[in-house]
Amino acid sequence: MKYLLTFCLLIFISCKSKHDTRLTIYNNADHSILVLPAYNYPDTIDYILNPCVVTNESHIYEPNSSGNYSLHGKGWESFLSRLESNTVMLYIYNLAEAKQLYYNSNDCSLFIGKELKRVDITMDLLNENNFTITYP
Repeated sequence: MKYLLTFCLLIFISCKSKHDTRLTIYNNADHSILVLPAYNYPDTIDYILNPCVVTNESHIYEPNSSGNYSLHGKGWESFLSRLESNTVMLYIYNLAEAKQLYYNSNDCSLFIGKELKRVDITMDLLNENNFTITYP
């Protein structure tokens, strides 16, 4: 029984999803921001936010603070290499405005054009900036 429990624990640990938390977002604004990814670079007009969530705390950064952006999987190198463009766009929104838009309509297409900043993430950019993104 002891061996079975140990075996099950090892399987659970090895199956646990991996996260790459090297990217740090610095929010130097006096308001909270929401950071959402879009993967259809270079289409910056009809982009699709994925996921379109305004309540996921892992994408929210409080005023004058920093936090890690958690990427599920093997890491930025592997993730970006699987994208045709090797680029993911991070869109930064005012959290209060994003919540109002989403809760009034449940339509994330209304976010298009409302971003405060867009950052095109590539491995070169991540390495040049020591895995940091600063807003504003």
